Amino acid sequence: MPWCATVPARSRNRLIVQAVEAYLRQLEEALIDAQFAEMEHDERYGELSLQLSREFERSDWEALRRSTVTAR
Repeated sequence: MPWCATVPARSRNRLIVQAVEAYLRQLEEALIDAQFAEMEHDERYGELSLQLSREFERSDWEALRRSTVTAR
């Protein structure tokens, strides 16, 4: 829950400021989400992501193996 929803505004001006700040945060989050969505169509990002996955595959499996042994 956003901060402005938990703290009542002491004045109309403060209420407006809180509303605008909340709206701007939502716009920023939407922009970031849209940028991440575009990554799905970025061939270079896909290639780099696949390369990193391959490079870390062995260490990831080793970490998983160790964590399952420790968890028992």
